[in-house]
Amino acid sequence: MNHILLKKIEALEAEKKKLMDLVSKCSVAQQQFRPSEYEWSMLDVIEHLVGAERGTNLFFRKYPPKEATRTMGFKNYFYSALTQVALISPFKFPAPAKLKPPQGDVTLKEWEVKWQKERTILKEMLADLPEEKMKFSVFKHPRSGPMDIVNVIAFLKNHVKHHIYQINRIKKSKGFPKE
Repeated sequence: MNHILLKKIEALEAEKKKLMDLVSKCSVAQQQFRPSEYEWSMLDVIEHLVGAERGTNLFFRKYPPKEATRTMGFKNYFYSALTQVALISPFKFPAPAKLKPPQGDVTLKEWEVKWQKERTILKEMLADLPEEKMKFSVFKHPRSGPMDIVNVIAFLKNHVKHHIYQINRIKKSKGFPKE
């Protein structure tokens, strides 16, 4: 794998580990706690993150990055950068309307296995990405538009980071179980 991509994947793995460590220190009741009927639990957040990575992988199956032909323009990099900045901020943003609501009763361990499966698929797809494809548009994000592979991996990492803020907000919510 390209050394730049390898570093980005390592950073993505580190962010995932932070989130999983944070959630694994909580009891099952805490992991399932929803501050309100309109807010997600910690496990709902993980379901969402796994789903985002699964969606990325499905996109890459349909449109393999190594077959990309569209170059990135300044506007693409600008919108991608705006998305990255928004994600690393602690502020709440409305989720895209297309997001399906969390489905429910999967344990943290089960989500960990599912997420690792998706991560393995992602790494395998990127393992043989030619260097010359690094600056091509390989993904179309629903909000920021076309992204090159470095921005896709940065998005996935910053997406996890953004939801770490959410996990910490859940822990501070009124009614959060003591254990």
